Amino acid sequence: MVMRNLLVLFLGFFIGLSGIAQTEQEIACHYTVDGSILHHDTYHVSGDPVGGGILASLILDEYPIAWTTVDLYVVDNKSEQEWGENPELIDVRSIGAQSCSIQENPYQNLFYISDVMQLQSSTVFHPGMAYDLVFDMNSNGVLDDGDVIDGLSGDFGGMYYVGTFYSEEIGDMYVEVEYSDSYWHTFNVYYHPMIEQQEGQWPLVVFSHGWTHHYSYWDDLSRFLANCGYIVISHRNDVGDGEALATESASQTILENIDVFLENYHTIDGGILVGKLDENNIVLNGHSTGGEAVVRAYKRLYDGDYVSGNFSANDIKLVNSICPVAFLSELSTHPEGTNYHQFIGAADTDVSGWPSNNYFQHFSIYERGYGNKQVTYIHGAGHEDFHGMDVSNPYASGPDLIGKQATHDVMYTYMRSLLELYCFDNYAMAEYFTRNKNEFKPMSSYSNSTFVSGEFSQDVNHVIVIDDFQSSPSITDASSGVSVSGSVLYSEEILMRDTDNSLMFDESDWANGMTRARYTDNPKCKVIAWDGNHSVCYHLDGMDLEENDVLRFRSARLTRHPLNDEESTTFGVTLTDIEGNSSTVNTINYGPQMPNYPRSNGGYYQLCLEPGNYTIEIGGSNWEEEMSFSIPGYFISSPAGSYSFEINTSEDCEEVEVLFYDSYGDGWDQGVMTISGPDGVVFEETMTSGTSPDPGFGWQNEFYVYDINTKDFAWKNHDLDLTSIATICFEFGAEFGTPTGAIAIDDLVLAKSSNWGSTAEVIDTPFDQSNFEMYPNPANDQVIVNTRGFETLQLFDLSGRVVLEKEVNGAGLVGIDTGGLASGIYSVRLVKDVNSQIRLLMVSH
Repeated sequence: MVMRNLLVLFLGFFIGLSGIAQTEQEIACHYTVDGSILHHDTYHVSGDPVGGGILASLILDEYPIAWTTVDLYVVDNKSEQEWGENPELIDVRSIGAQSCSIQENPYQNLFYISDVMQLQSSTVFHPGMAYDLVFDMNSNGVLDDGDVIDGLSGDFGGMYYVGTFYSEEIGDMYVEVEYSDSYWHTFNVYYHPMIEQQEGQWPLVVFSHGWTHHYSYWDDLSRFLANCGYIVISHRNDVGDGEALATESASQTILENIDVFLENYHTIDGGILVGKLDENNIVLNGHSTGGEAVVRAYKRLYDGDYVSGNFSANDIKLVNSICPVAFLSELSTHPEGTNYHQFIGAADTDVSGWPSNNYFQHFSIYERGYGNKQVTYIHGAGHEDFHGMDVSNPYASGPDLIGKQATHDVMYTYMRSLLELYCFDNYAMAEYFTRNKNEFKPMSSYSNSTFVSGEFSQDVNHVIVIDDFQSSPSITDASSGVSVSGSVLYSEEILMRDTDNSLMFDESDWANGMTRARYTDNPKCKVIAWDGNHSVCYHLDGMDLEENDVLRFRSARLTRHPLNDEESTTFGVTLTDIEGNSSTVNTINYGPQMPNYPRSNGGYYQLCLEPGNYTIEIGGSNWEEEMSFSIPGYFISSPAGSYSFEINTSEDCEEVEVLFYDSYGDGWDQGVMTISGPDGVVFEETMTSGTSPDPGFGWQNEFYVYDINTKDFAWKNHDLDLTSIATICFEFGAEFGTPTGAIAIDDLVLAKSSNWGSTAEVIDTPFDQSNFEMYPNPANDQVIVNTRGFETLQLFDLSGRVVLEKEVNGAGLVGIDTGGLASGIYSVRLVKDVNSQIRLLMVSH
């Protein structure tokens, strides 16, 4: 019988334990979906009250058992030092310790913890309570020789019990005040009314609104977080007229408002926040334009372009982008190594993820980072569903739209998880990002069936990369240098960019649905297709996977691929040691990999055009910059305007596809496309009428993370030697899961479950920023740059293309002719050795 959603206890102890003091083993686990594995990387559990308790199993192997029963204790988490000072075992449940009978067959040792619902699931302000689990082998009520414990050392408890994160009523306890010393230095401040009675200090959580929005749009989430103990500000943001310039101006007001708050918070409400604010623990959140601007603000701190006497890049513990625009290249918008997260609405028609190379490709920002990165991708959520203001148009399109309340139900729970994880090192929150979000999710007070996908990537400094597909284009050589073998229907390493802007699968281009590379970005992955039993193997030559005990990779179903006709995609992963012992686990045990959100194209038509010359007129919209079209073989992602083309065929007519695109999702505002041939108009339609026939359903590719503890393999085969692994194989086909399929795989790494890892600190600024003077800015015909202390000057446009490069050799003031440049944003970079500094230059004629 498969028992899902139950916490499982696993105890393994082996020959030679007797007489060597207590043994620390992972105990807390859960049974996987197919019932074949005790999943060992669970160090906390959902507080969802499922069934009558917690399933437990003891593995005794060949150890000569001296007892027929043992006592199982659930005790408050203590450090190793605290256990040394007081080893007494005090069970937190009213029943006290429970007796567990040991059978000769380890697989028959199944126990349930009684009265698990008595466990406390949170403190006043922090979700999740840590407990240690102890098997008192001699039943003397003391942690001593021969006992087995989960939670003795390190920062982790043996298990965590986590309750409700968010309910409609939870945001009632807050104080809200407004502060302003000028128009652009205006913000609302939120805090808990009992903050003076709280212990310790609390982080500063900052909200930055988007274009056409107002800082009051984030009242609801700010009040909720204030009720949870956080100190929050939501500020007025200078988003100007939108687009790329708005990202830069908004980043300035973000940084200035934080400075103003830190300089003046001691005066707010009579100084109630004095001693309660952790000034070195700051979280940046932004929506839409604000979503890119918070990354830009962090980048400016990181580069030293903005220097504050109150805070630095090291004080930013998390950057969270909510439906972010992506106007700027990596030179300006880059998360670097900070902790980074994106909330994305799959039904968003503004920041839509459409494959045309434009601001709505939000994943390009995510791919650039190299710290801890997370995505929470909510099906059915629109652009305006994330903030608290009711608006007439949610900018949402697609099936099963969920609206604002359901979006908040998901967003608020994961938001609180993020803050607890990165501001307080509350490791009970980690699995909400490292595990499939539909296999394990935070509790809320609502019956929420919303589908959420997402991914996680750990700081590169804390993993061992087997293959990231960046440095070796050959499918037989991994980026780490190990060899790769196997035979599948199709395999190729690709750039993650949908080149024909259609989302449609094309046998000549397997990057359909990939919207993760803009400008000069070059994230890559491997695509694999199968129609039978196939495998891809990495040859590790005896690598130790016991110490680096987490095997992690991400995988995405290719959208609209004919081989992805199953409800979900599953496959196997096999470890084989150098002696030939093997063990296979199936990805179904780590959550479903479901079809991508089933949005469709906008306008789509099929025409049969006779030989001859044709003209196209596209326009008539109030927002023509949002209009584009493609005729594969003739035009790709072309904007509004006039065009000519020729049909040259020996047949009576040539079949062509006509696709309409609207970057904003509102149907071109009744804009019109007209195609005229030798005999007059042959086609005339608006975007809104161009919805049938549809070429298919499925939006951008959604990655899932698979986080597999190597002990899961050992559970299925005790003979497997994790210290000497010969191969890791991905196994495809009916024998291992889905009979057919087409997926992308990326970031195959090894990690340590005991090393969560966080952001590498920014040590210092390479150069004195006073040397980097540039004026006037904005510039018209010329800009003067002080290059003292630098060797090379480079000028980039928004695409990352080098417009100018010259050796300056510390010459001091250097003039750049900007009269011949188009108006817009450019980046000026000064370089010395391996160090560089960047500032944005505005050219306005």
